[in-house]
Amino acid sequence: MSLVVGDEIVELADLSEHLTRELVRSHDNGGAHAGIRRISIPIRRLDIYDWLSIQHAETQMLWAGREDDWRVAGVGEALVITPTGDACAEEIVDRCRLCIDGNEDIRFYGGFAFSPSAANEPAWQSFGAARFWLPRFEVMDGPDETRFVVHMGPEERDAATVGRVMAEFEQLRFAGDRPALSPIASRQDLPDESGWCDRVRDVLALIEDEMLEKLVLARRVTYAFEEPVTAASIIAKLGRITTNCYHFVLQPDAGAAFMGTTPERFFRRTGRDLESEVIAGTRPRGITADDDARLADDLLNSSKDQNEHDIVRKCLKQRLHLLCSRLSVVEEAHLLRLERKQHLQSRIEGQLLDHVTDGRLIEELHPTPAVGGYPQENAVHEIERLEPFRRGWYASPVGWIGANAIELAVAIRSGLVRERFVDVYSGAGIVAGSEPVEEWREVEHKISDFVKVTSLP
Repeated sequence: MSLVVGDEIVELADLSEHLTRELVRSHDNGGAHAGIRRISIPIRRLDIYDWLSIQHAETQMLWAGREDDWRVAGVGEALVITPTGDACAEEIVDRCRLCIDGNEDIRFYGGFAFSPSAANEPAWQSFGAARFWLPRFEVMDGPDETRFVVHMGPEERDAATVGRVMAEFEQLRFAGDRPALSPIASRQDLPDESGWCDRVRDVLALIEDEMLEKLVLARRVTYAFEEPVTAASIIAKLGRITTNCYHFVLQPDAGAAFMGTTPERFFRRTGRDLESEVIAGTRPRGITADDDARLADDLLNSSKDQNEHDIVRKCLKQRLHLLCSRLSVVEEAHLLRLERKQHLQSRIEGQLLDHVTDGRLIEELHPTPAVGGYPQENAVHEIERLEPFRRGWYASPVGWIGANAIELAVAIRSGLVRERFVDVYSGAGIVAGSEPVEEWREVEHKISDFVKVTSLP
């Protein structure tokens, strides 16, 4: 049941009174309704990044797609979906859809662990193997309007629901300055440069022995701040220097928050239409126009980077061929230019076969060679053997599930925020011809966005 409250903009000072009235009306009109109830109220524009950064709720989320008109920040939870056993994408998607019950306005937000063992580290305990939730409150910011949204779960049908929801609402903040980030006190690299180079050489030996064609190795850099920081305050700054990217915050409780600014779409499905892509191969942006063009030309003509890109494209093409009645894969990579980086990108479009579900797509495609390697089974094994940490949700699918659509990004360029510590993750694709020190520098440049943001006003 959706209750859309007119077009008249509600002033923030009057939102509490207005919401109380609409909650009572919703309960009176749909109190016996077995599904999710949703109230949507037009309000004065709020910047979702700034709004989320001043909240104190334990559960928070933010999602801003690369092309979407709507950007969403959420607080609290009306409904949570976690796996009943081993992580199964099919089960998660089906249960979300059962709760959504065809309502096109409702989306669950969340993600999956990189692998069954990846969520075993204590720091990732609250995330689990998979977790999607429906926020209690959302601020949806679009090009023409901003809306404040309230959700109530199927079990919240008693008369006390109004009081409970309003008590939670009173904890929200609608004014205040975004918290400042304290200086970074220390940095720890895992592995360090020497350990990284040793591991890259191990991978190159496996490639020479034809055990692998490609392996994506990741690094983890832990920054300790002088005072506690929040994911929302970091993403509010990162959003200014990472245009043309997905931005996300997923914070299931006060213990930890996963955040990132990733350029890479995993897939988007609307109806039977599928969109995906290959992003592999990286160069920094140049300081001058001539320098930028030189770096772009170097990337486009690099046999090593083209090989890395082609491995991912070939693998996705092979996997999607069996799932689609029509498949179009761009055979010549073009440049994806970001604010501080440029990548090789190939777009993929297809028409899914009728029996192919979102859960099957996730399980067939993840992890792609862009974040795992090729062949997949060997790559995942070597990642767990060589990397001195578990990835948690890094490089996994994150995003939203709707009634008849889904969009997931690949959670690269991401970090785990824990009080005053932030674990920043990034990786590089190792193929024949890779140079260990150059791969270290590439990852260092990817991580540098995070270092730069701490000095922004």
